[in-house]
Formats: sequence, structure tokens, C-alpha cells
Amino acid sequence: MNLFLFCNKLYLNQHIYKLLTQFKRNDSVELTLCQFNKSTKILTYAGSKHALYLLKKNTTEIETIPQSKNFIGKPESDFEQHSVQLQEGDILYLSSDGYFDQPGGKNGRKMMRNNFLQKLSHLSPFDLPTQKEMLEKHFREWCNDKPQIDDVCVLGLKI
Repeated sequence: MNLFLFCNKLYLNQHIYKLLTQFKRNDSVELTLCQFNKSTKILTYAGSKHALYLLKKNTTEIETIPQSKNFIGKPESDFEQHSVQLQEGDILYLSSDGYFDQPGGKNGRKMMRNNFLQKLSHLSPFDLPTQKEMLEKHFREWCNDKPQIDDVCVLGLKI
């Protein structure tokens, strides 16, 4: 599996760049890859424009594992791998930027990442199915009458 992450850093980026230029697209991809070793409980993570959020067991403070500021599919892109020691009860969150970039609320402004993380922190005492329901409800209420402008994906995983 480490080879796959290595490929992400080199081959995958070059391959996507080649495909995009072949079709004359000036585009890129935001992507997150994770590898979890069950026996050691070590998570290896590489993210392009998307951070990994970690809620340690028995806390409400969310730690942000940094992401690369680069896109996949750009020739100058470079990506860092991060390893995190996890324990039973920790919760990982991965998300697209669609949730916190959505305009809404009282002033029609974006929710922003810090408000999204604060919401996740408030939901931490609940089990994952309840968190999902509450996040969906919060998003619908946040949008109010505004149309959804981007893809929205939030993944919660409890170790």
C-alpha cells in the first residue's frame, strides 16, 4: 500500500496531467488518500487541497492534519505524506469543500471551515449515524432557500 501512496505522488499526478492536456483541459483534481494499518493503528494520509480532521477519543477539540496546497494534475505539484497514531474511539473526518463553501445562513455568506469544524466538535458526543442526520439537517437549514453550489461529501469514520 505504501507503493500506492508513492504512486500518488509521482505517477498519478503525471498521468492525470497527461490526460487533462490530451483533452485540452486546463483542470485539476482534489483528492485524499488514506491507508490504515489495523495492527499498529497508524493512518498514513496524503491530501490534495483537502485536510483530514481528527477527533481524539474523549475530547471535543478537532485536530487538522495538513494537506498539500497543490492540485493533482499540475506538473509542478508535490505532495506530503503524514502519519498519525490512532486509538480505539478516535473519529476521522474527511470532506469536500462543498459543505463549508455553501452560501446560506442569516447573511447569505459561506459557512467557512472553522464553523464546520465547530459543528463537528459539537456533534462529537453522538454516534456516527446521529452525527450524519444532524449534519444533513444543519446543511439544509444553512442553505435555506439558496441552491446548492457544489458537491457535498462528509465522511466520518470511528476507529
